[in-house]
Amino acid sequence: MASRRRILHVIPTLWSGAGDAVTHLCERQSERDDVTVVSSALRGALADWPAYRRRLRAAGVRHVSIDTFSRTPEVLWQSVERLRDLARTWSPDVVHTHAGVPTLTWALAGPSRVRHVAHMYSWGAGRPVWMNTMDLAGFRQADRVVCSARSYARILRQGGVATARLAYIPIYMVGIPVARTAVWAISVIGMGMIVASIVQALP
Repeated sequence: MASRRRILHVIPTLWSGAGDAVTHLCERQSERDDVTVVSSALRGALADWPAYRRRLRAAGVRHVSIDTFSRTPEVLWQSVERLRDLARTWSPDVVHTHAGVPTLTWALAGPSRVRHVAHMYSWGAGRPVWMNTMDLAGFRQADRVVCSARSYARILRQGGVATARLAYIPIYMVGIPVARTAVWAISVIGMGMIVASIVQALP
């Protein structure tokens, strides 16, 4: 019987379609692996949507609150230390970070032996240059960076992410909620090989 892997997801908030996609991914992975999800808060302005928290509890997914939404130094560095403590006590086999701040926070906190998959999304027009620079500093450290748009892949390459580490997966979604059409699944095979694929969700 294969041993259960430890998979850690880090996301700013479990909201909307992205929150549904990550929740569904955790549900699927928890059938064969031990899964922990980190989000910013259970209460207040950054609180996760309650429906997602209920689904995660029902699936036996552990939750830890660490703020990976704020970019302010007084919050970011505290979050780096808390993620470092989590990595030391729980020892994940793979971490999947969702968005720029979680990716940078893990890059500063996590041990290099842990395989790191980062997911880039929601880079809209008009983002300040300093914000892009900050996020790219994290994406450059990931073992694999998943993106769903050619423009994102181009930005990542220009920002110093090696082409060999990029996984471009086009997402064609019809209908709402989006996570019912497709979600992203990350599998770790053999000696740490990371494979990104699309998992079609059941209706």
